[in-house]
Amino acid sequence: MLETILTAVLIFFCRLTDVSLGTLRMLFTVRGKKYLAGVIGVIEVSIFLFALTTVMKGMGAWPNFIAYCLGFGSGTVLGIFIEERIAPGNLWVTIISLTKSNLIADKLRELGFGVTESFGLGQDGAVEILTTVIKRKDFPLALQTAQSIDTDAFITSDHTHCVYRGYLHRIKRK
Repeated sequence: MLETILTAVLIFFCRLTDVSLGTLRMLFTVRGKKYLAGVIGVIEVSIFLFALTTVMKGMGAWPNFIAYCLGFGSGTVLGIFIEERIAPGNLWVTIISLTKSNLIADKLRELGFGVTESFGLGQDGAVEILTTVIKRKDFPLALQTAQSIDTDAFITSDHTHCVYRGYLHRIKRK
């Protein structure tokens, strides 16, 4: 009985690890980090094959089956948690405010963000468009800053693959 429980725990942690690694591998693949993604893939599939082989050897042991499934689900959650924590990459952020663009731009610059201002014509007339390229982990600060000044600001973000030159400095944390 103890051996069955230990095997199930081993399977659970194998799946937790390999699925988490799979999430990170996909993240690095999308970000163009092919060699890192390849190394993670080798480790991921090795762990996966070990877990699968262990489950297949004990086909009649339902705790192994349950551990395999629970490990998969938990690994998905853990992988997303890790990805949110490391938050690699950059975002292109656009902020459109009808009346408070100058205040938002000044505050973002005060915090260390580089901001480019341009003008546009929206449905309701002239607007000022703020654009900035920031580290993904700094997005919550930029979003909170813009929303604290103008709750009606229209804000979008998009992942950027490459950034050459420009103004990406350390952001001053509160």
